[in-house]
Amino acid sequence: MTPQEIAARFKALAGHLSIDEVAGLQRAATQRSLAAGEVLLREGAMADALYLVWDGELAVTVGDDGAELARCGAGSIVGEVSLLDSGPASATVTTTRPTTILALERAGLQSLYRADPRAATALLRALCGTLAMRIRRSSDQLERLLGDGTSAPSEKSSFPPVLRSLFSGKEDE
Repeated sequence: MTPQEIAARFKALAGHLSIDEVAGLQRAATQRSLAAGEVLLREGAMADALYLVWDGELAVTVGDDGAELARCGAGSIVGEVSLLDSGPASATVTTTRPTTILALERAGLQSLYRADPRAATALLRALCGTLAMRIRRSSDQLERLLGDGTSAPSEKSSFPPVLRSLFSGKEDE
């Protein structure tokens, strides 16, 4: 895969990174081929890597019953929170069929930062944008689940606007 192909596949990165910066990301990452059924992240286990799904598919599940939250295919990015905080994974991520990924571990991010600080900064900016979008989407979903807007606000139904205000940059929303 070339830097141009990576930029074309991962739209969330393309708007933030130049082709040279994508090439730096590619050098810092490791390409891996996974068989169907391999666990990439395990809920509760420590993790410190970001995964770019080149092809194949991942299932994202949570809880002891393995409730499926999402399927992620080519062009998806998973593990960004783990890359940023080295905390436990919030979900289990398993391949559903043969899958090729680019894995960027924290050590790779640090190498990228030493070699090209602008590329590392651009990557972090792209990841922040991805996380902000996911938080907004989750907040909207919570708002729909917790209240229909016709009844008096309760402590539960006021939770999503609080989330929104945390990330909007405004004090009172």
